[in-house]
Amino acid sequence: MKNTNAISGRSTRLSGFFTKSYQMRNAVFIMVMACSLLFSSFLTSTSAHAQAVKIAVLPFEINAEQNLDFLKNGIQDMLNSRLSFKDEIIVIDKERVEKVAGSIKGFTGENFALLVGGQLKADFVINGSITVIGNSTSIDSKLIDISGKNPPISFFRQSEDPGGVIPAINQFATTINETIFNRSSGTDQKQVMAITDMQPNISTSESRSSSALTAAPIQNHQLNSSFIVKNQDASTATDQVGSPNPEFSVTSNARTNKSSAWKSPTFKHLINAISLGDTDRDNLTETVFVSDHSLYIYRFSDNRFIKTAEPAKSKLSTYIGVDVGDINGNGIDEIFVTSLNPDKNMPNSFVIEYNGSKYVKIAKNMPWYFRVVRTKNGDKVLLGQKQKSNKQNIYSSPIYKMRWNGTEYAPDQKVLESDRANVIGTLFEDITGDKTSTILAYNQAEHLTLYSNSGNVLWRDVNSSGGSMNYFQLPKESPSDDPELEYFPLPVIAADINGDGNMEILYALNNDVTGGYLSKFKKYNKGAINCSFWNASGLSLQWSTPEQPGRVSGFVIGDFDNDGAEELVISNVIKDALSTFADSESSIIVYELMQ
Repeated sequence: MKNTNAISGRSTRLSGFFTKSYQMRNAVFIMVMACSLLFSSFLTSTSAHAQAVKIAVLPFEINAEQNLDFLKNGIQDMLNSRLSFKDEIIVIDKERVEKVAGSIKGFTGENFALLVGGQLKADFVINGSITVIGNSTSIDSKLIDISGKNPPISFFRQSEDPGGVIPAINQFATTINETIFNRSSGTDQKQVMAITDMQPNISTSESRSSSALTAAPIQNHQLNSSFIVKNQDASTATDQVGSPNPEFSVTSNARTNKSSAWKSPTFKHLINAISLGDTDRDNLTETVFVSDHSLYIYRFSDNRFIKTAEPAKSKLSTYIGVDVGDINGNGIDEIFVTSLNPDKNMPNSFVIEYNGSKYVKIAKNMPWYFRVVRTKNGDKVLLGQKQKSNKQNIYSSPIYKMRWNGTEYAPDQKVLESDRANVIGTLFEDITGDKTSTILAYNQAEHLTLYSNSGNVLWRDVNSSGGSMNYFQLPKESPSDDPELEYFPLPVIAADINGDGNMEILYALNNDVTGGYLSKFKKYNKGAINCSFWNASGLSLQWSTPEQPGRVSGFVIGDFDNDGAEELVISNVIKDALSTFADSESSIIVYELMQ
């Protein structure tokens, strides 16, 4: 949804009025000071980089009945003085910025800021506005990465009274510093250090060997003791937790049990999606995952996680999904990579297959999103959803079961009508156990929803879940508009884990520390996988994996280590780099499902 003015949309929840008109000028000054401190905190966190960062602070736009032009110089002076840091952060001279800004005509908003920053050869640009309507005052500012690799970071606040401005801005600045730029406030430093100390750092081959996954006999049919179990019998709960009703569930966390999880070395890039399959027809399972610009194939062998191939790279396209399955029926699993074009506004997906000596593309530049789902009987089904260039979002086309017709992958059977879900977060299976195929998928608000074959809603979770950082850039209504982002969902998996003939549902739960208040920006600080079952009226939580710092970016069930038993394999993004000078960090975590 587009913002129509500086005080519309979501921000109206924070709106208010000053009780005395003479306080308005002081309130504006307080907000400007607080905003400058916020951006100073952000840019100070980048000072560890060897290469100097260049910042251009543009003149703020003033929207007010009275003349407040004096604030333009004041804002620039305050930000310039607080952003400069030795030789590591250089703020471009104010007069030079104003000269370049005055020479550019016919552009506004982010486009104008990018043009100014480009001519100044800046790394970041700060622009913003102050709006005064009656007694309501708001400040709206934005930090923009000139390279375009990171989405803009926005800051908006309105004040109810002068005394409420400082606490609100301080809280926002604390959240940004601690969770986005890894800077802690003094009061929480010990807690942050304790969390950091708990994170393993595996980098050597010796560490990989000693951390190798230990195979567990599946015939025991006992749930992994690392999982946090939702006991259905209150009498078996630990820690003396009671239940007011025998039908109520009691959660017990076996904190004393040592985790049996295996964790890979840290990768210095994002892992956007992960899958498993026999991609080279050697009767061994490979682990396939994608970063923004590469497709990787690894195998767990002899207690080592070894890269066997990197069959696709692209500096321009962004890989957001990967699935593995033999859809064309030739006995070799194809690799389906869902990819976006350089503008991230159209898929250019492709399919790779091993030809006996190397991996080759057998289909490319397809405007389809793909998802391979495993059915109850073990078959794999390809689902597809086409992105039409004249459509405004990633949900507006139907979802089809796809087939190989001898020359291409083509839609065969429609499984869900348009405007319901995106196929990446869609599961096609008999969820309810009544031998009727249903569709479980995330809706646009990230709520799991159960649809009938006709597209009618049978059930919807009251809580949101999932949480992805892969996004699609929506079309602009005009060239001067700021880009609007739409985030893709995470996958959902169905599997009969305990062999009782009923399907369990696995989905991710990532915690967004922004609380959903920043539509263009998300930050996750922890994530886990939940396992639920259908209880005739909805999904009931059965168990959860331990929470991991960062976020879950993908997960899959399969025989990761080729021991004959299936494992839960999770890709975990530990750190999302928000600067071109830093690396993202990801790892793969593997749990035996049964012990």
